[in-house]
Amino acid sequence: MKHHQFTLDILASPAPSIHNFVMPGPSLLQPVSIVEVLKTVQTAQHLGQDIPKDFNLMYLWGPTGSGKSHLILAMQQFYEQLRRPHLYLTHQHPDWAFVDLPTDSCYVAYLIDDVENLDPSELAQLFKLLIDHKSFAKKLVLVSGNVSSFHLKIREDVSSRLASGLNFELPLLTDAEKIIALQEFIKARGLNISADIPTWLLAHFHRDMPNLVSIIEAVDQYSLQTKRAITLPLLKELLNYPTQS
Repeated sequence: MKHHQFTLDILASPAPSIHNFVMPGPSLLQPVSIVEVLKTVQTAQHLGQDIPKDFNLMYLWGPTGSGKSHLILAMQQFYEQLRRPHLYLTHQHPDWAFVDLPTDSCYVAYLIDDVENLDPSELAQLFKLLIDHKSFAKKLVLVSGNVSSFHLKIREDVSSRLASGLNFELPLLTDAEKIIALQEFIKARGLNISADIPTWLLAHFHRDMPNLVSIIEAVDQYSLQTKRAITLPLLKELLNYPTQS
């Protein structure tokens, strides 16, 4: 691949995936990582196995930019690649509509973004789905919203049932937390990367985690191609960034 085209490819926004969603590791308040849970679900579904118990209903919440839509879309693309029937709903999609949701339908996943935007009729259908979801553990119900399930300004019977599943808060990361998350990602991959690269990327380049992760992976690939260490000068060369800056 030509260097110019390679640079253009990594500068383009990467497709949402579980792989490029990175945040600091589990905490005492949230000991299980949403990424690890979704990876477990994907592994089971890829092998044609049932979703592990208690993993078939999840609610993600956080402000705009926290990554909840990224994860919903990542799961949508996962099921799309598996060619397994699923329902993906988001108010950002031109075909936003809550179609009929019979629980005996062929859907294997219900992926509902921005639950606070559902109208009363749609909430009624979601309520029926949530009532019946325990009877079809092979299927995934993944819902997102802008606040916790306890503070959603929607039907209380819907929010309480969302609260009964796994709930994950996705906070906006500070720059310091992004650097920590990138360092954890680099360490987990066993990459030998100059320590100043994460800080430089935040100061001079993309600030969202999927793009930052894609650049880290790209410079690792570029270092293998050029047989050079992963340093800041190598990264600038890859990105065609002025060396005097």
